[in-house]
Amino acid sequence: MKRICVIGAGPSGIFSLKALQESSEKYDIVCYDSQKQIGGLWYWEGENYFTEEGHPVHSPMYEDLKLNGPKETIEFTDYQFPSSIETSFPGRSVVLKYLEEYVEKFGLHKYINLNKRVDHVSFLKNDNIFKVVISDINTSTSFSKEFDYVIVCSGHYCKPYQPIYPGEDTFPGEIMHSKHFRSASRFVGLRMLIVGAALSAKDIVFLCKKNGAKSTTITSRKPINTNLPTGIIKKPIFTKIEGSKVFFEDGTSDNFDAIIYCTGYLHSLEFLEEELRFHSHDRLAIPLYLGTVFPENSNLFFVGMSSQIYTFTMFYHQAKLISCMLEGKFKIPSPREMKQSIAEWQEKEKDLKGQEDYMHFQTAYLKDLIDITNSDERYLVLSHFLRLNEVRTKKFETYTEHKFEKVF
Repeated sequence: MKRICVIGAGPSGIFSLKALQESSEKYDIVCYDSQKQIGGLWYWEGENYFTEEGHPVHSPMYEDLKLNGPKETIEFTDYQFPSSIETSFPGRSVVLKYLEEYVEKFGLHKYINLNKRVDHVSFLKNDNIFKVVISDINTSTSFSKEFDYVIVCSGHYCKPYQPIYPGEDTFPGEIMHSKHFRSASRFVGLRMLIVGAALSAKDIVFLCKKNGAKSTTITSRKPINTNLPTGIIKKPIFTKIEGSKVFFEDGTSDNFDAIIYCTGYLHSLEFLEEELRFHSHDRLAIPLYLGTVFPENSNLFFVGMSSQIYTFTMFYHQAKLISCMLEGKFKIPSPREMKQSIAEWQEKEKDLKGQEDYMHFQTAYLKDLIDITNSDERYLVLSHFLRLNEVRTKKFETYTEHKFEKVF
């Protein structure tokens, strides 16, 4: 029986377990997660920065966070949100409950080992197996196990990317990354500078404005075409800091009390030995075959590692693809052929100009997965995402009030 190690019990891990369980083959599956509860980044430990055991909190969630895409785009044919959840953009606690009930409904708890942190994964070439070293957080002990396959589902919203600008050390106020943002209420009456152009930057600057910040400014390298609430100032990227004064690329400057970087995340794969890591910035076409297979070792897979338009349903179909490979229904190409396929996708990615292009690109990718796994094309919800982009761009502060049609 093939032994499979799934690393992470967040959405990627949960939907991978479901896909593997549906396989016509029987596997010896074990899933490890360092947290005390399933859910990955959707498990919120309040405003704490450290767990009870003294470890850094994994999740970048904050108090008022809502789903930033319609819930109708992440549901499954065999499990949807309850009809009592009328909004298309529920809060984080509703999404966590959905994941918990999904695990319960499909009996996935039997695979999951919580409070177990994977510290190291190595590949023993002579034996063609992986050695996985795990720490038991409850007992402060460690042990190792051997597996035929490893599926990494650890996500990529844990290790913040935070650039450093000249003069930061002279700034008298607070500087933080959005991972450590917990609530806008602590910034009431302050002059806020938010750095970034992605959804987290727009949401946090909106929440700071809504909750009584004295002033709110958003600065970014890319122009922000979204209509943000009146009173939020858009500025080009800044170049340096002198005390509380920040100087922008257009020659202007202003004083601020706090700076929040919403500048994204880096892949955190330190638990894999160097030979098993891929290296990439956050992008749609990551250097993995079909977004899942590590070309240098086709017994190592990844789920949910790319930039995301689609989320839950894409994770599931990535894992369905892996299952098809393990069953022999889809042949894994040679390393050279895999790298060629990756290069072709990355070449196509270069031509993408904006959010709508990203949506079309990832829809085409998901269609490939659906075709290979003989799945349901109704999961291709491009029209929902295009409408989302339209309403979000038109008026950011009200986009979560829109209602989207159910798919299933």
